[in-house]
Amino acid sequence: MSNTHAKVIEFLSGLLQVDIPPDIDDLHRREFSDWDSINHLRLIMELEEMLGVSLEDEQAADLSSSRQIEALFLKHGLTLPGEESS
Repeated sequence: MSNTHAKVIEFLSGLLQVDIPPDIDDLHRREFSDWDSINHLRLIMELEEMLGVSLEDEQAADLSSSRQIEALFLKHGLTLPGEESS
């Protein structure tokens, strides 16, 4: 598991205010009841602020797993707290 993946899981755990096992391979919105529509909006707003971008509606709607969030972080070169940029 990459450091970025671990940080994404930690980010989601804090955002959703639930304990998520750090060794989970991928967290899908459809399989996690706490990732409801309100929390999805919070997620999108938080990501847009962190990335300094506005996500397209389709991008925001399609963002439904921790792996997709990880890919978005990597695409935008986002470095999370405690992580070195490469």
